[in-house]
Amino acid sequence: MADIRPTDQELYLARVAAALRMPDTTTREITEELAAHLADARDALVEEGLTSDHADREALARLGNPEDLASGVRRAHQTRRRLATAIGPAVGATIRGAVVGYFFGIGVLTLAAILAVVVIGLIGSTLHLSFGGYDTGWYSGPVTLFVAAYAGHGIPRVFASRSERWVEDVRFPIGLIGAIAVAVIALFVIRLPLDAGTVAVLALTPVAFVVGAVAASDRPRRRLPIAVFGGLLVLATIASVAAGLVTARWNGDHAFDGPTAPSLGVSAWDAPVAEDAKPSGGGLTGYGGVPLELSAAWDTDAGRAAWRDIRAEVWRSGPPEWPNLLDSAPVMVVAATVDTPQWASASVTFPKATDRAWYRVALTGLGPDGRRYVLADGGEPTKVDYVGSAWDWLTSR
Repeated sequence: MADIRPTDQELYLARVAAALRMPDTTTREITEELAAHLADARDALVEEGLTSDHADREALARLGNPEDLASGVRRAHQTRRRLATAIGPAVGATIRGAVVGYFFGIGVLTLAAILAVVVIGLIGSTLHLSFGGYDTGWYSGPVTLFVAAYAGHGIPRVFASRSERWVEDVRFPIGLIGAIAVAVIALFVIRLPLDAGTVAVLALTPVAFVVGAVAASDRPRRRLPIAVFGGLLVLATIASVAAGLVTARWNGDHAFDGPTAPSLGVSAWDAPVAEDAKPSGGGLTGYGGVPLELSAAWDTDAGRAAWRDIRAEVWRSGPPEWPNLLDSAPVMVVAATVDTPQWASASVTFPKATDRAWYRVALTGLGPDGRRYVLADGGEPTKVDYVGSAWDWLTSR
């Protein structure tokens, strides 16, 4: 079998193509144009009297060093105008990638939740327990990271194609610039209820963006490999099972008992006092740093005068599904203000703590019999979140 070797022209064009570092379509168009130019130059030189081999070598020599030629062609194509026109499509690719990442993350975590419920059910049946209240609230964190990674992954290919560059040459700068923008938005601009988990997700969002951008390549697009999808599903399922075991409410002979603590006390409606001394009050919701108002009203001045030491009490408690108090004494006491002879109120401002907490709040007072009663109770525990930016949260610790 004959040994087929590339010609000098083929070797020359291959060196030009490698040095161009441009998208495949553009590289192919340029090398085809150069091949046609070399063919015309060779024909002209043959007509001048050169041999075919000599004409080939002379045509290549007139083009010069292939790397220098590629550099000049690249400068002609990779202009600032192309860079500017690539920004719009790149932003569009970011948005599309974020949407794809959102639905992909939701899909993976939904499958993981189904598998986790099955696993937890098997564990419960083995231990003769039943469970309820499986909490998927933590899924927003992983979904956010999926969105950031897919958003970063969508930019380099589109930007490289529009600016006539290799993806490998732009993916890291784009990832770095994008990560800085994402970090500014995630850490300084976004303001929402925060806890340690939410802040950790916001801090990891720029990292996920960089990982997604650096993973982009010039290779043809293909579907996510089954092995990668399976690995993500397994990790998500393990995390879901762990979260489910912690957050599920268990019932049975061996159920996990919550802490025992005193209740807020006897309501004033049950106090052994005259009817006109029974006050009323409303419910509460709130955030750290936001004042909440509690009040109680009496039908007569005498009814109000029968109550002493009226104050607001703030107690740490569990969440609504387990609203027991966690301490034997309130963590905060605020004296009430007597607004009118028949009206008393107190304003409570929760501390802007960096850890999410649940509180029970009540307006209490000493009744005519000398016992303390609850005048107004917020009912279910109030969730107190730190509301602000992640940077505020980090610097307030």
